[in-house]
Amino acid sequence: MSPELKRELTTLEHVVLGLIGQSAQTGYSIINALEDGVHRWSASPGSIYPILKRLEKQGLIVGELEMIYETRPRKVYTLTPDGDEELDNWLRSPLPWSEVLDERDVVLIKFLFMENRLSRDEVLEWLDEYERLTVAYDGPRRVFH
Repeated sequence: MSPELKRELTTLEHVVLGLIGQSAQTGYSIINALEDGVHRWSASPGSIYPILKRLEKQGLIVGELEMIYETRPRKVYTLTPDGDEELDNWLRSPLPWSEVLDERDVVLIKFLFMENRLSRDEVLEWLDEYERLTVAYDGPRRVFH
C-alpha cells in the first residue's frame, strides 16, 4: 500500500467527502458550497481539485465524466463504499477538544452531515457527548471570569 493510501485525511478532505455524501458533486459545486457557507477553508480550485484527485486515487470517491448539451464535460464525483465507511467513521469519531474549543464550525458541519447518514440514536448520543464536553469546558471557564 502506498504512503498516500495510509495517511489520515485532513478535516477539509472529510468535509469534501461529506459534501459528496450528501449528493453527487463536481469540483465547481464543492467550491461554491464552501464559498457560500460559513467555512474557514480555502475553496480555491488550487485546493479542491488536488483533494478530489487524492480521494479518487485512494478509492474513496469515483468521478465520471458527464456531457450536457455538448458543452465541456464535467466530472461528477460520488462516494465509493470505502468513502462511505471513511465518512461515517469520521462522523462517529470522538470529539477532540480542539473541535469543542476552537473549531465549532467543524462540529456544526459534522452534525449537518450526520443527520442524513447516522441513526437517530447515534446522533442523539453524539449531541449528548458534545453537550457534556461543552459544559465540562464552560464550567471552569466561568469560575475564572
